[in-house]
Amino acid sequence: MAAWGLVYDTAILEIPGARIVQVRRRGKGCPSYVIGARADAFVVDPSLDAEWRISRVFDTHPHADRLSGARALADQTGASLHLNPADAFGFAFSPLHDGGRFELGGGVGLSVAAVHAPGHTQGSTIYVVGGHAVLSGDTLFVCGVGRPDLAERAEEFAANLYRSLHDEVLSLADGVTVLPAHYGDDVLVVPGNPVSATVAELRATLRPLSLGPEEFVAWATARVGQRPPNYLEMMKANMTGAPAGPGLRQLELGPNRCSV
Repeated sequence: MAAWGLVYDTAILEIPGARIVQVRRRGKGCPSYVIGARADAFVVDPSLDAEWRISRVFDTHPHADRLSGARALADQTGASLHLNPADAFGFAFSPLHDGGRFELGGGVGLSVAAVHAPGHTQGSTIYVVGGHAVLSGDTLFVCGVGRPDLAERAEEFAANLYRSLHDEVLSLADGVTVLPAHYGDDVLVVPGNPVSATVAELRATLRPLSLGPEEFVAWATARVGQRPPNYLEMMKANMTGAPAGPGLRQLELGPNRCSV
């Protein structure tokens, strides 16, 4: 299991002026993303094993099922670290502002917009790459939606999640590609093809996206199940920036359980 947890492969989504590389940690079902244009690159949701030349590092949220490599990668490379202050991180970072835009270098005319999308966590953030793709974090997956219960405020967070899904994700153009922060065992992973779907495809196929607000809250709170293994330790490490020693890396092994 330890070896499988360190197996990675990649898939590329070409967009005008840039490319998005989906770096898949196969044993966890946890993709990271590199958005590259000429000599500049941004990284979203990096794992601890990343070795990229980058200028900015982002997380979509404090992860409950894996260790974030965002702070370590920023420290190692001198890149700026961008997080949402609505989640109470215990270390220094550049605070994200809802709708803030980050221009990729090289004169390609492409920006990444940080959009606040609370629901899975208070500070969950999605990243809209031009008009082409959205890195949806744990807000929306290709096989489900983010779970709202990890903060012990399931009904409140489920209502927030409904608004984020409909106001921030489903309001995007039908052809926008959704690139999630997780995928489950029931998702077919094809070498060379990103785990992804368009906004239109998910709107048409995911039942929870067709529910009204009250029905969605009831559905989401009723379906929450077993939590990610060692999630309290993972959250504490990711929120405080604790060094990821061998003990924490061992606790990281196991499946992701961040969707309903």
